[in-house]
Amino acid sequence: MNSYYNRINEIIEENIIFSESDRKYNQNVKSGVYLIFGFSGSGKTTSASQLSKNVICTDDIFNSQWDKYPNENIAGEKCDKDTARILMNLISKLKFNSKRTVVEGVHLYSLPLHFVDKYPMTIKGTSGLTSSIRAFKRDRGGILDKIKNSYDLIKWINPLHNRLIQHMESREISVREN
Repeated sequence: MNSYYNRINEIIEENIIFSESDRKYNQNVKSGVYLIFGFSGSGKTTSASQLSKNVICTDDIFNSQWDKYPNENIAGEKCDKDTARILMNLISKLKFNSKRTVVEGVHLYSLPLHFVDKYPMTIKGTSGLTSSIRAFKRDRGGILDKIKNSYDLIKWINPLHNRLIQHMESREISVREN
C-alpha cells in the first residue's frame, strides 16, 4: 500500500487535479502552422477544429507506429526521437502554407523546446485527472492499451507539459492570452 501512495505523490501537482485557463503564446507570429499541446482528453481536437478546417491529429500519424517499439512503453527514448524527427519534418514543410494547419496531439511533447517556441500555440489547461477520464470514456482502450495505466500516461506527459509552460513563460517575446 505504501508503494501506491509513493507513486501517487510523485505526480500530484495542481495541474493534475485542477484545471486552469488555456495558455496561448506567439499569437502574432505569422505561420502556416498552429500547435496545440495538452493531455490526452484535454480538448485539443475540439479546439483545433474551431481554429481551422485543416487539422492534423498526431494520433492519426502515430497510432499505427507503436508496434515498431515492442520493448518500449509510450515514453521510450527511441520512440520519442523518431516521433520528433517525423513531426519536425512535417511542421517545417507546413509552416509556409498560405492556409493555417493546426497540428495537435500528445506526440508534440516529444519536440525540442527550441523548435516549438517559434510557433503560435495553445497549451490546454484541462487537468490531468479530467483529461484522463475524458480519454478513457472516449477511447475505451486505444492509446490507453499501449500503456500500463493512467498513472504511466500522466507520469510521462506532466513533466513535459510543465517544462513547456516554464520555457514559454521565460521567453520575453512570448505573448500570453487567456
